[in-house]
Formats: sequence, C-alpha cells, structure tokens
Amino acid sequence: MRQEHLTSGKTSDQLRFFADGPSETRIVIAVTFDANDQCFGAKVTHAFSTANTGVPKNSTYLELKNGKRVFVQQYVPPQGNVLGAALLFFRASRMKSQCSERT
Repeated sequence: MRQEHLTSGKTSDQLRFFADGPSETRIVIAVTFDANDQCFGAKVTHAFSTANTGVPKNSTYLELKNGKRVFVQQYVPPQGNVLGAALLFFRASRMKSQCSERT
C-alpha cells in the first residue's frame, strides 16, 4: 500500500481491502522487482507472469520457529498493480481446522 501511495498519491479501495484482510488466517507475501537491464527485466516479468501455483507449491515455504514448514497455497501472478506477484500461505491454526474438518 505504501508503494502505491508514494507512486500515485492515493491508495485504491481494492488494495486497501486486500491488505486489511483477515491476517489471522493467512500470510500474504508480495513480490516486486526493478531491473536496470531491460532484457533481464523482460525475462523476470515473463517468469512471474506465466507461473501458476504449481510452480512454487512444493518448493516455497515459511519455516516456523519449531522447524515445521508451511508451504505456499496459492500464487497470484502480477496484475498490473503495485502489489506485484503474491504468495498466499495459510497460518497453522487454519491448517489444523481444515485437517479436523476432513476427519
């Protein structure tokens, strides 16, 4: 949100809704980049834009203090806003409740 505010002088309602969402159930990591080399920048843009959740699903995780890993649940490609690409992780408490619902 800070980046959008610095760039445009305002913050969109859509971005504010996303940023103010329920953080007790999820962690969202936004990924942006800048490149001085246009060729390199185009390759990175292509990689981020064409990736789907299957690409980072088994190799991208957050590691908790106890050593357990929380793997990414959803990848959202850049959509022309300042948020860039987004990685969505569910907090451990949500994962426990989902497991108990299945059993």
